[in-house]
Amino acid sequence: MRNFLKVLIATTFIAILFCGCPAKISVSCDKNGKYIASCTPHFSDEFIANLSQILENSSDFAENSLDLSQINKEYSDIIPDEFIRTKKLNSGKTEFAIEISQHTIQKFLSQQDDERLSTIFESSMAPIISGEEMSQSEYRELLEDVYGANVAGEILGGVIIIEFTSPDGKKYSRQMPAADLLVSTEPQFFTFVY
Repeated sequence: MRNFLKVLIATTFIAILFCGCPAKISVSCDKNGKYIASCTPHFSDEFIANLSQILENSSDFAENSLDLSQINKEYSDIIPDEFIRTKKLNSGKTEFAIEISQHTIQKFLSQQDDERLSTIFESSMAPIISGEEMSQSEYRELLEDVYGANVAGEILGGVIIIEFTSPDGKKYSRQMPAADLLVSTEPQFFTFVY
């Protein structure tokens, strides 16, 4: 799997988990029918410093720490087929969906040679990662017990935004509160019809 997806998914997930900021991904379809995703994270200097400190102090990250100097640069690449579904509708339109689920996250992590990403994802204790069912309030309590009330509020206050540009140039947008995604044990789809 391409390095881009590793960075895109990890930075999006880290943005939601540790700073509660909107995680925005732009998707477009090129003339060859390939779906391209791009993401430009906007992490603050304070966030980068805090993340660096966390990574430095973690034994899981002691060797070969992630290079955070380029974390705010734009990333762009083709989305692998296992993360998307397309279907031609009877109306002649096309339905395009990006799937985020325990299955796609686990598949992504199993294809990585870097255990640090698994550690980041698993540190969220999110039902979408673990498959354990719990309500948002139960998940909030778990996060508060482990990370404190402020961090729990930031994690659950994030938003995932996916903007899609169809081949004819029309723009669509879908968003979901991070809390809804993180406590979901069912696949979540960001769906666009064009």
